[in-house]
Amino acid sequence: MKNYILLLGLILFVSCDRQESVLHNRVLDVAQMLKKEIEVPLSEFSDSIDYVLLETNDSILLHQNAYVFYADNSDLFIRSKQSIFHFDSKGRFLNRIGKMGDGPYEYNVIYNVSVDDVNKRLFLYVGQKKIYVMNYDGQFLYELNLQVMEDVTAAYLINENRILAETRAYSNNGIKVALSLFNMQGECIKKDLVVFGDDLKTDLHMHTMPYMYACQNTVRYMSSFSNMLYGLQNEAVVDSMVFDFKNYQP
Repeated sequence: MKNYILLLGLILFVSCDRQESVLHNRVLDVAQMLKKEIEVPLSEFSDSIDYVLLETNDSILLHQNAYVFYADNSDLFIRSKQSIFHFDSKGRFLNRIGKMGDGPYEYNVIYNVSVDDVNKRLFLYVGQKKIYVMNYDGQFLYELNLQVMEDVTAAYLINENRILAETRAYSNNGIKVALSLFNMQGECIKKDLVVFGDDLKTDLHMHTMPYMYACQNTVRYMSSFSNMLYGLQNEAVVDSMVFDFKNYQP
C-alpha cells in the first residue's frame, strides 16, 4: 500500500510541477524511486494549509474514500462515491449536485467531474457521450452530447470553450485509444490529438478509466494502456513523461 501511495504522490507532484519549459519524453525511473522513501516538504505543494471541519448529519454522510476535487476561497466540492456535495469555505453544507436515478437528468454513474469556476458550473460526464451541466446550486442547466462515433471513456473541461475527451474504437485488430477536442456544442474540432495505436488488446467488457486531472493551467492525462503522462495547455500537448517501471513488482 505504501508503494501505491508513493506512486500516486509522484504523479501528483509531476502534475503540479511549476516548470514552464516544454519538455517531452522525460523518463521517471519509478522502479528505482520506489526502492527508497523520499521526504517531500509540504512547501513543495502549497504555501499554507487550512483545516476545515465539514458539517455532516444523517442526510450528509461522506464515504471513507470521499475526496475534495475542487476548492477555492468560497466553495468546496467533495465527491463521495456517486454523490457530489457542495460546502462553503467554512465547511457549512450548501447543497448536493445532481441525483442518482433513472429519471430525467438523473444518472447511474459519474465517470468524472470538471469545474468551470469562471461561470460557476460543473460538468458531469455520465457516460453514453452525455455531459450534464449544472450550476453551483445544483440546478440542471443543459445536456451536452459529444458528437463522435467512438466510445467516450472520460470528458474533462480544459477551459471555458473546450472539452478534452478520451475515445476508444474497437475492432477485430484490437482497440484504438485517442484524445480529441470538442467545442461547447459537442462538435469534435480536433480529433486524435494523442493516439495509442489500434492493436491494443483488451476485453471489450473491461472498463478501465484514464487518469485525467487539472492543476493550475495544465491538464494531465495518462491512459490506462500507457505509462506516458501528458501535459496539455491551450489545446496542445506541451510536455510528456514516461513512467519507467522496468521489472518492478509491488
